[in-house]
Amino acid sequence: MISMRKTINTEMSHKLGSQLEFLKEKLYSRALDFFFPQPCVYCEAKRIAGGPYLCGMCQDAIQFISSSYCYLCGIPANLSYEEPKEKFLCGSCRTKPPVFDKARSLGIHQGVLRKLIHELKYGMRPGVMKEIESLLEIYFSNRRLKGFYITPIPLHIKKLEQREFDQAYLIGQKVADILGLAFLPGVLERVVETQPQASLNKSDRLKNVRGAFRSLSEEKIQGRDILLVDDVFTTGATLNEGARILKRAKANRVYVFSLARAN
Repeated sequence: MISMRKTINTEMSHKLGSQLEFLKEKLYSRALDFFFPQPCVYCEAKRIAGGPYLCGMCQDAIQFISSSYCYLCGIPANLSYEEPKEKFLCGSCRTKPPVFDKARSLGIHQGVLRKLIHELKYGMRPGVMKEIESLLEIYFSNRRLKGFYITPIPLHIKKLEQREFDQAYLIGQKVADILGLAFLPGVLERVVETQPQASLNKSDRLKNVRGAFRSLSEEKIQGRDILLVDDVFTTGATLNEGARILKRAKANRVYVFSLARAN
């Protein structure tokens, strides 16, 4: 009995010690941030309020895409003309519909959101996901999908080794958590180390990603509705090619979500 009490007391002491250490670290971090506030990654002003990387003003400056977009590809409508009708299609989708069934993006790829994504990908700062997570929670607070599986667009293995993390994987994982959906990575593989899409024109982007992916597990794809996730939708070539492979593996519906949409 005495030995058991000693064991319990020892375990409690260890737990209490760990909690105190965690509290000390948290208080120390907050004190550093208070006395030596880090600058906002966008405006570079001292970040007295806001999130871990952005000041409050820059957080509020992010433009969400909320209405007036193409029903298929999600590109924002040109509001210089009459308000478009419900389920209107842009010119590109009318002439050549995409393989995916629907695409949506959180915001416009400019300003603060563009800077966040740049810091995440090229600054190799996965901690930026803390800011992105709060944006995703706001965006999906009144949006729900039932029965979908979340799949990220994969990086090539060489790029993954260089960057040490996959931004689409991190975004997709958080979207799955918020929506309460199953996260299904590893069903697509990027088999070709493609050129960066940002350096290419539209026609070259299509050629660049053609044959870039293959399915790894048709039994996990067949008959399922899949939400394919990436960081930026520019021409849609990468996401459309990913959707093509998923459809060829007999996926049911393939929706697309990107953190940002380029104009």
